[in-house]
Amino acid sequence: MTSELDVNFAATTQLINILAVVNTEYVKKMHPNPSKDWRNPTGINNSAVYLLNSTGDSNLRMNVGDTVAFRGTSISDNAKDVVDVYNLRHFSGAAVFSTFAVQVTSVNAVPEDPEVPSGLLLSAQAEATRSFDARVISTGTESVGTSFALYSAQRLYGYFWWNWVATAI
Repeated sequence: MTSELDVNFAATTQLINILAVVNTEYVKKMHPNPSKDWRNPTGINNSAVYLLNSTGDSNLRMNVGDTVAFRGTSISDNAKDVVDVYNLRHFSGAAVFSTFAVQVTSVNAVPEDPEVPSGLLLSAQAEATRSFDARVISTGTESVGTSFALYSAQRLYGYFWWNWVATAI
């Protein structure tokens, strides 16, 4: 017996936001003399980076057709030490992602209010944020090499890289 109610529940595509939060104190402690050459960054282990994603899944899994937006910051949210991600590319495994493309988003400044003490302003200047966006184009598991510059006390501390893994089904 067939039913007229047979429905195909195909997966819908989604935007997956990934935020890499770097423990900069750990990185500085473990790497007191890092590379100052952006082309040859110092490798760090995964315990220095916490990956948060909008799926809530501790294992980064996605579907073909999904879009990924990757951003990076420090544990201090770039207030004390600054993490500036500058490159994401295929490291090993299947080619799950398309090439990551840089997207710049401008955030408007908080307008000054003469009634509010200046110490309470969040930001009186416009801010530009950067994400690296890619589409999931194939099934499999890919390791993505990610490079960043670390600034401490407003000076370049060094260049670093690590890899993270994503699985597309």
